Amino acid sequence: GSKFNGFVNPLLLQICHRDLEESTVPFVERVYCRMPDQPLPWNVKSLIEGPDCSYIQHIVRATHAKILLRGELSGYTELETGREMAEPLFIQINHSNLEGLVEAKQLVDSLLLTVHQKVRDKRSNQDSEQN
Repeated sequence: GSKFNGFVNPLLLQICHRDLEESTVPFVERVYCRMPDQPLPWNVKSLIEGPDCSYIQHIVRATHAKILLRGELSGYTELETGREMAEPLFIQINHSNLEGLVEAKQLVDSLLLTVHQKVRDKRSNQDSEQN
């Protein structure tokens, strides 16, 4: 099985990243948090997690998946390096069964579409204010 070790904000550790130590979950999916037309904003982590990590908690409660943000801008420190993984930001979904994984991935995809739209709307508002 895969191991997920590291340190994040202790409050978020309990809320968002419960039970990820020594994970032996057989189904794992990575969903990369790319934006096709622009770089990710500096606050992308909080946009994905939502207030008090509520967006991630919703997916966890609905699907019983384990959700973890990893990579650049994730705030997740890899045990081996003491740094964020030098990969683009991604959401890792772990689940004990395939149906749950598929359901969680659909919710993550929907969440990312919402985040992308929020970022686009905010940037277009900023652009129109500058012109």
